[in-house]
Amino acid sequence: VCRTWRAIALKSSELWSILLVEGVARSDFVEMFARRSQNHPVDITVCLLNPWYAPEVFSEGNVRAGDYAMSLLQSLVARCGALPRIRTLTLLIEYVRGDIWRAFDGEITQLKSLHIEGVGWARAGQHLVVPTSFLSTANTLLSLTLSHVTVPWQSPIFSPTLVHLEMWSWQDWDHRPSLEELLQMLR
Repeated sequence: VCRTWRAIALKSSELWSILLVEGVARSDFVEMFARRSQNHPVDITVCLLNPWYAPEVFSEGNVRAGDYAMSLLQSLVARCGALPRIRTLTLLIEYVRGDIWRAFDGEITQLKSLHIEGVGWARAGQHLVVPTSFLSTANTLLSLTLSHVTVPWQSPIFSPTLVHLEMWSWQDWDHRPSLEELLQMLR
């Protein structure tokens, strides 16, 4: 690639707006993508998975990929100012130590699509519980997909702006809303 095309690519914020935060991602790459995306809305996929990765990825053999991805996510939000620019957020969660939800405290004013999947929770016959306070400022949400996740019905993620709702393997059937409550929630 010549210098001209390289310069064009480096200045094209849209090319840098898709971020993958996972256990093997290098923090300098994640932060570089966030910086180069400038003020462009970002699409973030966060994989908090449990497997042990090769020792060459981590300085200590006992570091879990999920822990590392969590620290990358916190860095992305705190140092790169990506939170207000998140347009699409995909959370694939098998392993959580600590409070992942606190990483998203703050103004998320451009969020249009949210996908939360409790990956490992399904295998254990359990569901990931999302607190009511999660994304309390996300009032522009259009699409919501939940899989192996329990969310309180009064949660603000069930926004009146929703036009697409998918719920897979809903566990808490004893506390599901009536049809009237569901329609009220979606109004």
